[in-house]
Formats: sequence, structure tokens, C-alpha cells
Amino acid sequence: MITGDIILSFFKYTMLNQFLQRVQNKKLAMNSTALIQATTSSFIWLYGTSRQLRVNTSGYFLFDLLYLLTQREINLLHSTYYYHHLASIYYMSLDPNKFNWFYIMGVGEISNIPNYIVYYYLKTPPKAHKKIQPTIQPTVLEKKLHNDKLEFWKTVQKFWFSGIRVIVGSYLTYKELSQSNHIKTLLPIIPLYFLGIAWSLNMHKPTTKSLI
Repeated sequence: MITGDIILSFFKYTMLNQFLQRVQNKKLAMNSTALIQATTSSFIWLYGTSRQLRVNTSGYFLFDLLYLLTQREINLLHSTYYYHHLASIYYMSLDPNKFNWFYIMGVGEISNIPNYIVYYYLKTPPKAHKKIQPTIQPTVLEKKLHNDKLEFWKTVQKFWFSGIRVIVGSYLTYKELSQSNHIKTLLPIIPLYFLGIAWSLNMHKPTTKSLI
């Protein structure tokens, strides 16, 4: 299941994250690493092969799993990530000629991209225009522009993620499970679909707008 090229991919993401931590704090570096992985996996899905997608995505999942186990507390939320990563690696180890994981994982990665942009704006405070105000704190207008960008990407996130996970994901999952003799093999990964639905519903919970 874990091949040499997947191990190399794991080290690739480890080194990438170490580089990013030189220019960003640890959480933003992890977010940027995840964004790069989702973008490259989406590109591979569109233009590459199932083997390339398996190697790139599995390597990242191993990297993120190690980070979660060693750097973050063990709780229910993080446990869902453990399961997600391990179940996905298992799913991608199946024969792509018999199981449709190439398309399911591909559209899943594309659906995740706005999540990382939202996180970036949530964790990055608005900045003053340095060319005009090199020593002054961000103005109310600059804070509002930052908040407007955040709200825009939250809206994109809601409908992009939900549209893909609920509509496209449901169709692909149904097609996958309707194949003969697939259900038994896919039992370990079926909860992944319901996690996607739960995350989608959570994004549509009402939130209070505030100016950062």
C-alpha cells in the first residue's frame, strides 16, 4: 500500500513545509502546504494519471497525519482527519480500473481549494498600504476590504464545496457503490462520503459578521 514513491512524496511535502515555515508561521505554512497539495492533485486529476494522483495525495496525507499525531492534541476532530487520511490511502490502493477513486479523489481535491483561501484570510490580519502609510496601522477602509475578501471567499467556499461534495460526490458515490461486489471492499471508506456531507452542512450554519 505504501510504496517507495509515496515515501518520497512524503519527504517532498516535509521539505516544502519546512521551507514555508521560514516565511510564514507554522499554521499558515501548513495551510499553504495543503493548498499546494490540493492544487497539484487537481491538476494531476485533469492532466495526469491515477498513479501520479495516488503518489502525490498519499504522500501528503502521510505528512499531515504525522504532523497531527506529533504536533496537535488528540481529539474528536483530529480523529476524523486520521480516519480520512488512512481511509483515502486505502481507497487509492485499490485497482483504478475497477474502482472510481481517481475521479472521486480528484473532485474532492478541487472542492477543498477555497477552504485554504478562507483560512488564509481568517489567520492573516489586514495590513496598511505600506507605500502610502509605511508606519500607520490599517485604516477602517483597509480592514473592511480585508473583511469583504474574507466574506467573498466564504461564500465561494460554501457553494463550491457543497455543490461538489453533495451533488457531484453523491452521484459518483452512488455509481461506485452500485457496481457489483464493490460494497464489501468499500465499507471502510463509505463514511468519507458522510463526512463530506457533514462538513458541507457545517459551512452553511449562520455566522455573525464582524469587522476584523
